[in-house]
Amino acid sequence: CDVGYTLDGGECVACASSMYKDAIGNQACSQCPLHAVVPPLQAPGTSVSACVCPEHSVLENNVCKCDPGYEWRVSG
Repeated sequence: CDVGYTLDGGECVACASSMYKDAIGNQACSQCPLHAVVPPLQAPGTSVSACVCPEHSVLENNVCKCDPGYEWRVSG
């Protein structure tokens, strides 16, 4: 499979929105940093740099961290 795609049931399929794959082959996609996703217009993710943090957060030590004055909220 090409970059951004993984083998699933004998077919190459795009990596999920929270994943990327930066090498050609049948290996699994890699997880984006915590809370980061690949925006739909950039999908499928072909490198970790395709993974972006949500608004009001920045990537630090491979984790999206909230800007001062913001916090993660769990909806439910």
